[in-house]
Amino acid sequence: MTAVDWTVLVGYFVLMVLIGLWSRTKIKTGIESTDTTLVVALPLATSLVVYVGLGLLLPERRPEVDELVASLNTDPDEVTARPTAVNLQP
Repeated sequence: MTAVDWTVLVGYFVLMVLIGLWSRTKIKTGIESTDTTLVVALPLATSLVVYVGLGLLLPERRPEVDELVASLNTDPDEVTARPTAVNLQP
């Protein structure tokens, strides 16, 4: 990773921590009702933004993963495929 990648990663991390703290404060002090939906949805939405944003900003592509995904898209050869059951009765 380059210095720019680390700078973006640290900046994004700080931003997400601030958003997480804001949502926790909003839940604990700002919401007058004890609406379960909002208490569950706000941290869940914050986590979703963190993971999706991090995946879009700094995708981690490795040749091994690309090779595995490409191999899952093809059928195995007849030689390497599991042999079919053989009828053993005379």
